[in-house]
Amino acid sequence: QMCIRDRYQRRVHGESKLNYKREINFQKDLEMVYHKLLFNNIKEYTPSWMKTIPYAQISKPFIGKKPQVVSKFNADPRVKRFWRFFQRNIQKNTTLFQCFIFFNAFVFTAICYYPILYVYKMNNTHRTLDAAIAREKEYKRLKKLEEQANE
Repeated sequence: QMCIRDRYQRRVHGESKLNYKREINFQKDLEMVYHKLLFNNIKEYTPSWMKTIPYAQISKPFIGKKPQVVSKFNADPRVKRFWRFFQRNIQKNTTLFQCFIFFNAFVFTAICYYPILYVYKMNNTHRTLDAAIAREKEYKRLKKLEEQANE
């Protein structure tokens, strides 16, 4: 803030009274600004000269255990019971948990691999042994018909 000596020097050196009044009003406006309480809203640590928002208007943090945010599926008591069972009997048993991970890897691989294999087989039926044998039988039948036609 501007001290009394600075104000006096400004007035003496020709600064208009209008600018001086504007400056005083500006400083009063600055004093009316509310400040946040210091140190996590603890009033004891905030200086008494600092104007603060009334305590009722302060947003207070929630202290304690917050309610768990779950979907409708996981809010079902049967699903909660399943997750408790899974944690207690599978996750905490290292051997079972490793078997569970292996089983998941196997299932995921099968889910990805077998549809691709099926599409590959359907697109390449003309390359199979059965298709080759059928073509060979057809060729022999046509060859016989040609020989009979030539005789």
